[in-house]
Amino acid sequence: MRVIIRADGGSNIGMGHIMRTSVIAQKLQEFSEVIYVCKKGNEFENGIQYLKKQGYEVRETDRVNIISDLSLLKGNCLITDSYDIDEKYFALTKDIFPITGYIDDLNQYKLNVDFVINQNIYAQDLIYDVCTNTQLFLGPQYALLRDEFLNPPKNRINKNIKNIIITLGGCDTQNLTGEIIENLYRDFSDIVFHVVVGPGFRNTELRKLELENVKLYYNPKMVEIMLKSDLAISACGSTLYELAACGIPTIGVIVAENQKRAALKMKELGIIELAEEHSALKQAIKVLDYNKRKKMSQYLNKLVDGFGAKRISEEIYSLLTNGDK
Repeated sequence: MRVIIRADGGSNIGMGHIMRTSVIAQKLQEFSEVIYVCKKGNEFENGIQYLKKQGYEVRETDRVNIISDLSLLKGNCLITDSYDIDEKYFALTKDIFPITGYIDDLNQYKLNVDFVINQNIYAQDLIYDVCTNTQLFLGPQYALLRDEFLNPPKNRINKNIKNIIITLGGCDTQNLTGEIIENLYRDFSDIVFHVVVGPGFRNTELRKLELENVKLYYNPKMVEIMLKSDLAISACGSTLYELAACGIPTIGVIVAENQKRAALKMKELGIIELAEEHSALKQAIKVLDYNKRKKMSQYLNKLVDGFGAKRISEEIYSLLTNGDK
């Protein structure tokens, strides 16, 4: 069998689509060949190089020829994770591939696909315009997390905050990471800040901020840093679900428009604190005392179990081996 994944990542759009599809791709490789189709160009080079380092075959295309290039691959299934689509795209690709699926965040189009994946906490609140037989895999039980987040040890909540992880995704085009470090490290000199530098970071000046209480990590095993942290300052993308799997109390920072809905829903449910302005981070750290962090951790532990990718791969396998298809 052959599964085609259509996704992009890079310096401007971030690495979220690449990172989460690579999680499901790893599971799909247990029973299928996996090929990526990515847009070519300097903007998307970070995503392409990341995938190649992971061992995936990547076919590069341009926006004009995406449909024709997809049709040449003769796959059994196409999974799309991109905002650069419309209803015409879904109609055309449904004619090419026996099974099609879409990884969604926004619910903007009528989706002519066999399955929809939306891992976000608000997903079950949405009403999808889909075909009668379309399967919906909605909510954090389908969160696409790496195997390191399968039932990790439960985080111990300490009385005082001694370690904070700062993680703003695979790219940081606005240099928010540097701004946050400079805003916090002096006032919280008794706290060690563990700063994750993503593969698409372009700010080389971050190294100058590495101090006794500021440590930088390049391509780390995330679960290890999370589990030694008392608190996280995180972008409000997929990392929120990784932190939830570890039970890490979190202050969310919205770094993209498509993160607002999940961030506000989690804030409403008391699962995370939200700093909508960077100036609010100091106050957010101060108000998150032991009892508040303990309560947040308990909520987070119930949200995600880390088996989302396994559930999705089993569902896709079932669709691919269905005799009616």
